[in-house]
Amino acid sequence: MITLVVLAIVISLAAPAFQEFVSNQRVKTDTQDLFSALLYARSEAIKRNASVAVVPGPADSWTAGWAVTLGTAGGTAKTYAQCVADSSNCFRIQQALSGSVVASALTGVTFDRTGRMVDPGVARTFTLCDSKSSAAVRKRVITLDLSGRPTISQEGKCNA
Repeated sequence: MITLVVLAIVISLAAPAFQEFVSNQRVKTDTQDLFSALLYARSEAIKRNASVAVVPGPADSWTAGWAVTLGTAGGTAKTYAQCVADSSNCFRIQQALSGSVVASALTGVTFDRTGRMVDPGVARTFTLCDSKSSAAVRKRVITLDLSGRPTISQEGKCNA
C-alpha cells in the first residue's frame, strides 16, 4: 500500500512536466512541418523553373493547414480548397494542426523560378505556439529572408 501511495505521488509530480514536454514537442513538430513545406516549395520552384506557392488553409488560416501548389502563367496559385477538391498541380496538402497555433500576416508565399519570394513584403514570419498558451512552452518563429530561405528560431515563451 505504501508503494502505491509513493507511486501516486511521483506520478502526480511528473505529470505537469510530461504535459509540458508533449506540448513543446507538438509545437516543434508543427514548426518542422511548415518549415519543410516552405523548403520544398522553394526547391520545386527552382527544379521546375516555375512559380510554386504555399497557400494557407480555409479562411486564410495557417493553423487550418496549408498546401504547396504550382503557380499558373498569371502567377496565381490554387487555393487550399481547390487543392483538396482536385490535387492536380498540388504537391503537398497539410491538414489542420491540433494543439498548435500559427500566427502570420502572410496570406501565401510564392517562390519564383530562382527560389526567391515573389513579394517579400515586410512581414515574412510565422510564429507557432501552443494553443493553450502554456507558460512553459517555447515559441518558435520561422523567418523567410529576402532570398526566400526559411530559418527557425526560438523566441521566449508562448504567453510572454
